[in-house]
Amino acid sequence: MYESEDRSSISTQDALPLAKQWLDSCLASHKICNSLKLHHTPTRLLYLGGKDPCLLLVSERDKASRYATLSHCWGSLSFQTLKKDNLNAFQKRIPTEALTNTFQDAIYIVRYLGLNYLWIDSLCIVQDDENDWRKEAALMSSVYGGSSINISASSAKNGTFGCIQKRHSSWKYQIQAGQGNEPLLFDCVPGSFQRSLLDSPLVSRGWVLQERVLSCRNLHFAQNEVFWECQERLACETFPEQLPACLDRGFRLLHRPLEIKVWGAIIEKYSGCELTYSKDKLIALSGLARIVQTNSADEYVAGMWRKDLETQLLWYAYSPMPRISPYAAPSWSWASSGSPIRSSSLLEVPAGIHRKLATVQHIKIEYVSRDPFGEIKSANLRICCQYFIRTTIRQKDELWYFSPKFAEQLWNLSCRFDCLNTETVETVEVYILPIILHLRNGTERFFGIMVEPTGERKGQYRRVGEFSWLEPGYNVVPTFIELCENAETQVDDTEYVEVSVGEVGIKQYIIDMI
Repeated sequence: MYESEDRSSISTQDALPLAKQWLDSCLASHKICNSLKLHHTPTRLLYLGGKDPCLLLVSERDKASRYATLSHCWGSLSFQTLKKDNLNAFQKRIPTEALTNTFQDAIYIVRYLGLNYLWIDSLCIVQDDENDWRKEAALMSSVYGGSSINISASSAKNGTFGCIQKRHSSWKYQIQAGQGNEPLLFDCVPGSFQRSLLDSPLVSRGWVLQERVLSCRNLHFAQNEVFWECQERLACETFPEQLPACLDRGFRLLHRPLEIKVWGAIIEKYSGCELTYSKDKLIALSGLARIVQTNSADEYVAGMWRKDLETQLLWYAYSPMPRISPYAAPSWSWASSGSPIRSSSLLEVPAGIHRKLATVQHIKIEYVSRDPFGEIKSANLRICCQYFIRTTIRQKDELWYFSPKFAEQLWNLSCRFDCLNTETVETVEVYILPIILHLRNGTERFFGIMVEPTGERKGQYRRVGEFSWLEPGYNVVPTFIELCENAETQVDDTEYVEVSVGEVGIKQYIIDMI
């Protein structure tokens, strides 16, 4: 075994010459990366060209100049931020008290890379001005999308840790194998190598996912390694040309252009991240949503999209957790859940024919501001459905069943609850709303949601979970029609917003969901 060429380093600062090579090469030759840059100037930037950094307004600088952004964990550390009463003073000089170790390292790194401007959220957004915060939060797609590079303080839990870390001198070894005149050399790295970035404190933060995906280029300062990430190269100090394919799983950015087809992957990853303030659940994703909306021309609806919204209602929580409080999103949106989520249960079944059994008729959303990607005050979804029943489901051996007396049949219902702790209950009364009928090889399967009345208005319900129903040898549609018409499971007309009769004489039921 041979130790590879020593990085001769005791800190990640030694990666800066290589980082500058990565940046210069990308700026000079990466067509995809350079085509993505949004030509937008942030409202404020830190100017680093003088002895001490200072805050500049957009009108005071050359709009064509390149700038960097910083992704960092605030943590519980108290430090000075930009506020109304120090705005003028910051324009003359940023005081040392406002420059945490992370900020000081970021300034050093950005200057080394040859840039004179840096955007840091706590120093470029007026933190005690709610209007300024909302306005700047709405510009995140442009701020990070327009930067030349994003510096990620990946290993820093708060500002005291800094970007640059002490470390061991080498991670890579080579093994010589084979016989003869041409022995083979194999690169070997520790088993923890792949997790060194993925398990870092910064990656778990909700705002950072958006910052990482929006940025054309990311420079990650992990505990023992510096990583480069752009659309055309994924590299690190150990593998400066390109990370081997066997190691890049989980590292990859979502490639541009961002389209609705990748939205499910985005929200699944995002839902597992942490937010200091739960009310930011949709705001911290708004920059990505704006880009997807621009590329698709679809309507954004509380973290989902108007086209094929019915299928998106079939998200489920991996484990029941209390709904986010204070209010962040309606119960029918994944953004209301405090749990990591799966974007749609339909993703777990083989391809087949889908038939909608319920359709969204109308959506009404009231926002805190005028921003349709921002904070939501209230929302109502009006649904027209063909089938809707009330029943009691029972848990046995960790499986859920429902068995109306008239049916003389025990049916297994695959249920996943949003908030209910199923370890403490054996029976639950729910209203079952089938949304999609899945047909494959002659077998029918219902996918839908479980709801409960709010008790506030006629025909108004709140989502409580997701279900699927498959009975081998049974056609579920005729069975469900019978359930809808039986007195034991039939929902009374007074429990709907409206009941109407369609063109072919089939009843249609209208309910509201909040």
